[in-house]
Amino acid sequence: MTVTQAEIWIPARLGSTRLSEKLLRRAGGRPLLSYTIERAKEAAALLGREPRRAVRVVTDSDAIAAVAAEASVPTLRVPERCRSGTDRLALAWRRLPQEERPGTVINLQGDEPLMPPRIIAGLARLMASRAEVAMGTVMRPGVREPGAVSVVVDRQDRALYFSRHPLPGRHPSRPSVEPAQARPAWGTHVGLYGYRGHLLERWLDWEQGQLEATEGLEQLRALEYGMTLAVLRADAVVDPDDRPWFSIDTEQDLRRFEARLEGGAVVGS
Repeated sequence: MTVTQAEIWIPARLGSTRLSEKLLRRAGGRPLLSYTIERAKEAAALLGREPRRAVRVVTDSDAIAAVAAEASVPTLRVPERCRSGTDRLALAWRRLPQEERPGTVINLQGDEPLMPPRIIAGLARLMASRAEVAMGTVMRPGVREPGAVSVVVDRQDRALYFSRHPLPGRHPSRPSVEPAQARPAWGTHVGLYGYRGHLLERWLDWEQGQLEATEGLEQLRALEYGMTLAVLRADAVVDPDDRPWFSIDTEQDLRRFEARLEGGAVVGS
């Protein structure tokens, strides 16, 4: 599998619980989604791909499709209600003609206008370099963030588990191993995913398992069904001291993003 067989898909539904129709909210005179599409195009260019051939928006909305058209990227329409972004992408992938299905799909959430293109491209390269991997994602190693999803990995950076609780737990009588002392086997999960085509083909046939249902984390379905899930260390492709990126989930997040725009810098490559 090579990076030329990878596409970047952006699941972008109109509905949003905490910030109504957030992907259409304007910042700097543009819809929020347009910035995410820009990041995807920059990542495609890093992979040597023509952005208009390597980026797609997957949506249930005419208004979002119009934003994609303005940005000159194609749209895949999935009008059904889907439990997760992965479900939406799997349904869209199945509906493509066999000859149009990419070997690897990178899932860039529509509310991630600050995601560094180097991380997106880095995940595509990781998927291309490890034939045994069915799914990939990203972590900030050694970082604990309140309320964030945690991940623990093995020595080959394969995911062992994800949780909404801090991982790993700390035994009160044992000293913790701090990141400065060792290569961290844990970190904060970054919600960027990569999928092999064969995983998307089977995804909707798999029932939601106990772990996914309990944690509310879609990536646990892959682990429950025995899939190998590789984890890219974000600090391997971007400077950990770079300005942090964040998703847009609330009005406060949107104001922070607008402040970033006013400061003249959206994201580094």
